[in-house]
Amino acid sequence: MIKLIGVIPTARARYDEMGNEITAAQYNDLNYYAISHERIKGLSEVSPDRPLPAFASNTHYYAFPGEAEAKQALNYNEEDETFDVEFMPTTEQFKQSRQEQLDNAVVTTQSGKEFDADEASMSRMVNALTAASDEPDTVIIPWSLANDGTGVMTDCTKAEIKEAHRLAVENMAAIWSV
Repeated sequence: MIKLIGVIPTARARYDEMGNEITAAQYNDLNYYAISHERIKGLSEVSPDRPLPAFASNTHYYAFPGEAEAKQALNYNEEDETFDVEFMPTTEQFKQSRQEQLDNAVVTTQSGKEFDADEASMSRMVNALTAASDEPDTVIIPWSLANDGTGVMTDCTKAEIKEAHRLAVENMAAIWSV
């Protein structure tokens, strides 16, 4: 929900650098405000230095030079009095999206084999590599690839599993660094 709240007068007087009192309208510099309980994508929030109304526990403030600029930036539709903006995801939505990306991650090695790269698969790779730690990189380890049916095993080398694990860790780091 977005509300346009217009120019907000302040109750306290301000003074310019010469000590002259400035009116509330001059102090506000005719900023036109919009408030939203969700962050609006593509707009920078402001931290007003005067009390502004809040209508949700997390109220986000946006300042514009005037009403026309606010309506244009917020894609205001005069007919149905709605705004056409994209909201930033909430923290919960962001975390869920990031987890879904990780749960569905797949990496492809130089040999073209596709490995699941979710957290459980990364753990299985470490277990397989630990079990084969004394073996050469050419040793064959049967593995169920991402693009194979469940239970279908493909011969992979220890080197391929090492590479897949490295790629999976890099992918997870990229997802988490967003």
